[in-house]
Amino acid sequence: MREQEIKNIGNLMNDISNKVVKTEEKQLQRLGFLDITLSEAHVINAITEVQQKTNSEVAQELELSPGTVTVIVNHLLKKGYVSRSRRDGDRRTVNLGLTKKGKKFYRVYRLYYYLMIQTAVEDLSDTEVQILSKSLKKINTFFGS
Repeated sequence: MREQEIKNIGNLMNDISNKVVKTEEKQLQRLGFLDITLSEAHVINAITEVQQKTNSEVAQELELSPGTVTVIVNHLLKKGYVSRSRRDGDRRTVNLGLTKKGKKFYRVYRLYYYLMIQTAVEDLSDTEVQILSKSLKKINTFFGS
């Protein structure tokens, strides 16, 4: 029985992951952000509205190579969502920040994401939500995040 449940959990995790990606992609289009890819949305989300980060910090947070993040950031720069600036006192360090356009996207994306999760768990009891949250934290810890 446990072996079958483990297989079911694996299948569900994969299925949920794929569905979340598809839902996010559709939602970006529906919200009018036709020029943003899901990878770009994740980079904007990692930079955040209030905190500037370096390319390396974003790469580490998203578990991507710095080169991959650089390519994505360059696209976001051209589209007007991200800006680069030098840190005071250290001209070698470049910070990434969000432009007004990037901040607007960030706020809309965060609200959408919150509402998506809220809707996904609305039929669960408070106890079920607590159990789900605790279980997901344990799984997340196992995978090293």
